[in-house]
Amino acid sequence: MELSKCSTIRISYLVIFMLGLAAGRLTSIIFDGMPHWLLFIYLLLEIGFGVVALKMINLETTENTRGNR
Repeated sequence: MELSKCSTIRISYLVIFMLGLAAGRLTSIIFDGMPHWLLFIYLLLEIGFGVVALKMINLETTENTRGNR
C-alpha cells in the first residue's frame, strides 16, 4: 500500500493523538478510580486505532526501504 508523504504525516498525527488520549485515560483511571464501563471501550478503541496506525506507518516504511534496494 503506497501512502503519500502527506498521508504518512497525517497518520503520524493520528498515532500521537490516539495514544495521547489513551495515556490520559489511563492516568485518569489510575488517579480517579474505576470509570463507567463505556470508558474502557473508548480506551480499547484509542489503543487499537493507535496501534493500527503505527502498523500502517511501519508497513509503508518497510515497503519503501525494500523498494529502494
